Amino acid sequence: MFVSKFGSKNEQFIEMLASKGKGNMLEHNLLWGAPNSQKLAQTQFFQQSEVTLGNVKGVLFTKKLGSQHNRKAANSFVWQDNGVSYVINWEKLTQKEIEKVVQSFTFPQQVQRVRYDGEGNSFPLYDETDLLAAKNILGFKVKFPGSLLNTHLTLNDSILLRAEDQNTSYSFRQTADALWNTYRAPYNSTIYDGPNDELLFYQSKVPLFETTKLSFIRKLEISGVEISAYADNNHVYFGPLYSSNDKSKLKSQTYYFWKQNNVYYATAFLGLDKNQEDSLRTLVLTPLQ
Repeated sequence: MFVSKFGSKNEQFIEMLASKGKGNMLEHNLLWGAPNSQKLAQTQFFQQSEVTLGNVKGVLFTKKLGSQHNRKAANSFVWQDNGVSYVINWEKLTQKEIEKVVQSFTFPQQVQRVRYDGEGNSFPLYDETDLLAAKNILGFKVKFPGSLLNTHLTLNDSILLRAEDQNTSYSFRQTADALWNTYRAPYNSTIYDGPNDELLFYQSKVPLFETTKLSFIRKLEISGVEISAYADNNHVYFGPLYSSNDKSKLKSQTYYFWKQNNVYYATAFLGLDKNQEDSLRTLVLTPLQ
């Protein structure tokens, strides 16, 4: 997903997808320019045609103004290459602008020497190269456990958050560069209540959360490191979150903060009420890399 002029009335989004496997983009409801069912595809609001953008032949799907679906005047360009399906979804760009995007598609090995620091924007980490780029930006060694002992929690994703990034809609807006790891339990966990409960782990040179907005619970110590626990009873940072198993029940939101090796650490348990100290112990004892 790419965005420009984020949050303004002139905001523009482009979504780019690649897929290989059973079914196609239309069948899986991945096209902005097409209705979300084959039945609705027969309506007057939907149009498809074969077009060539640059030197790429594909199919252009257009959802016209007046559609009763989520997006208006949206477009999707779909093409095939070596058994892989590609699509670009957009709303406001011209066909000439999209043609430049289509022609920019290339293989990863052809862009390995491109500057990769997000150019001021947050970016996900997929491999060791990404992690190295993140550490160079952060300026300190990081804790990066792939799983948390005795909890069944494993790393779900990792993102480098940039302080001045205004092109993301994360519910928590960071005040400094930070590494953000998310840990989750397996969907069939017998320990935790909800499959969407998460542990969010932040690392930064400065504190990221304002404790004055939270409710103090207690202090604890793990291997000589003092940790402060807080509750977010007013849902200041992530808003009210409901249990996956009981939509009338709000998830607990518990925070733990500590400083170690001149780095500030923060964990937010969104649900995951059990074994929190086991998770904390793993994070505190994880060596730097």
